[in-house]
Amino acid sequence: MVHGYLLSGTGSNLYVRNIVKKMCELGQDVVLVCQEFTPEDYDFISKHYKAKGGNYQLIFQRETPYPGKCEVYTPDTNNELLVYVYDRYKDLHVREMKDVSKFDIQNYITNNAKTIQHICESNDIRLTFSNHLVLQPQYVEKGMAAAQCSSKHIIIGHGSDLSYAISQSAYLEGLSRATLATADQLVAVSQHSKQNMQSYYRDLDLASCKVISAGLDERLFEDMPQEEEKALIEAYLDTVDQGQGFSAGQVQMIADMVAANNFDFADVQASYEPKDVEVDVKGRLFDMLYRRDNQKVIFLGKYLEQKGLIPLVLGLPILYARNPQANFILVGFGALRAHLEYLLQLVKLGKMDVIFDRAQALGITLEEDFAILDELKHWLSDPENSVLYQQGARLIDSNTLFTGYLDQRMAARILRRGKVSVFPSIYPEAFGMVTIEAMAAQTKPIVTRHSGFKEVLEVAAAQVPGLNIEDFSVPLDDQLLFSIVDRILALLEGGGEEVIQEMSTFALSTYGWQGITRELLAL
Repeated sequence: MVHGYLLSGTGSNLYVRNIVKKMCELGQDVVLVCQEFTPEDYDFISKHYKAKGGNYQLIFQRETPYPGKCEVYTPDTNNELLVYVYDRYKDLHVREMKDVSKFDIQNYITNNAKTIQHICESNDIRLTFSNHLVLQPQYVEKGMAAAQCSSKHIIIGHGSDLSYAISQSAYLEGLSRATLATADQLVAVSQHSKQNMQSYYRDLDLASCKVISAGLDERLFEDMPQEEEKALIEAYLDTVDQGQGFSAGQVQMIADMVAANNFDFADVQASYEPKDVEVDVKGRLFDMLYRRDNQKVIFLGKYLEQKGLIPLVLGLPILYARNPQANFILVGFGALRAHLEYLLQLVKLGKMDVIFDRAQALGITLEEDFAILDELKHWLSDPENSVLYQQGARLIDSNTLFTGYLDQRMAARILRRGKVSVFPSIYPEAFGMVTIEAMAAQTKPIVTRHSGFKEVLEVAAAQVPGLNIEDFSVPLDDQLLFSIVDRILALLEGGGEEVIQEMSTFALSTYGWQGITRELLAL
C-alpha cells in the first residue's frame, strides 16, 4: 500500500489508515509506504523502517493484536514532501508539486522508487496499491520494474490530485496519463470521480475503472453516556501537546496587524503549529458540547479556501443575529486559520470595506469567493442589513470555537453532539466522506450540491423514503453565503428530523470499511 503522505488528518490519509488496519484485521500482511511521523501511534503497525543513504534502519518492532501484520517504510526524500495543496509540516520542506521543476520531480520519483524496489526484492508482493494518480504510481512503476516485480498494480484515484495538480501542469498530466495506460486496474472512490477521470483522459479507455467507495468506522459513532464521552475527550486533550497550537498569542499578533493595516502573515504563520490542538480549548468546548439546547453547528475538515471557509465565516454574523443560541464549532487545521482570524477581527470592528478592498491580501483568491463578496457588499448596502450584521458580529467570540486538529475519534464524538454540520466545498469532492460521517453521527449535513457530495445524497435518497436532497444541500453560486445560513436555520429549527435516523442507518450499513476492504482485496 503506497501512500506518499501521513496517516492522520483528512481524506486519503484516513482512507489509507482505515483500509490497512482492516486488512490486518482480516489477516493480510501489508507493507505500507508513507511519510507518517509517528507510526508507533497506530496499533496495527508492527515494524517501522526508515530509509537513509541506501540503508533501512529498523526504528521499532512489536507485537500487535491483529492476525495480519503491517510494516511501515519511510522513503528517504531528503526531508522533502511534494503535495497537491500546500500545508506546513514540522521538519519537512513542503512544496506544491505543480510548482516544482521536472528535474526535482524526477529526483523525488527516483528517491521513492528505491524504497519500492527494496520492498519488492525483500517480500513476495501479491497486490500493489498506489494512491492518487500522480507521483505515487510513477515511483511504484519504476521501483517494480527495477525489482522485476510481477505484482498486480492497482491505482486508486482520490480526486485532489486531478483538481489541484494534474489539471494545472502539463508535465504532471503526462506522467499520470502514461502510468494509467499501463496499470492493471484503476479504482475510483465514486461515480463522480470515475466520470471526472473519463472526461479528463478522453483518449484512454477507462471503462474498466471500478468504483469502490471510501467508508467509515461504525464503532466511532456508537452511543456513549455523556460522562464517559466527556472523560474520553478530556483524556485526549490532556495528552496531546497544545503548547504550540493557535492561541491568544496569535490572536493578539493578528489584532496588532489589523491595527497597523499589516497583511504580512509570515510571522504569525511561523509562530504556531497548525496541526496541534488550539491552546486552552477544553473549557469552551465542553461548554458548547453539553448545553441542553442543542443549537450546535459543526464544520469538519481542512481550513482551506477551497472548502468554502470564506462564505462560511463571513455568514456567521447573519446566523447569530437570526439565532443567538447557535454555536459554531470548526474542527480542523490548515494555513488559512490566521486569515480567518483576521477576517473575523475586521468583521467585529465593522471594517467590512477593508475586506472588500483588500480581499486578495486576506487570502481570498477564488473567483467564486469574489462573486460572493460582491453579493455580501450589496446586501450590506441596506442600512437595516448592516445593523443586523453588526448585532450578530458581537456574538462571534462567545458563539464560535476553532478547535485545531483533533483525531478521528474526537471528531466523531463532536459530530455526534452536533445538530447540523456544514461542508460547503467550492472545489469538487471526489467522494464526500464527511457527508456519510455526519449522517452516521445523526448530525444533519449541509453540502454544496455538486460532485461526490451530491452523489452521496442521491444514493441515500434512493434508500431513505422522504429524504429531499434540497433539504441538505445548497447550490454553488454567488448566493452561497446566504444559502448556507438559511439552510442552517431551517435545520436548527427542526427540518430533517423525520429522516436523520434513517440516514444514519443507511450510512452505517452501506459504508463500513470491512466490505470496502474485501472488495479491494478481491481485485
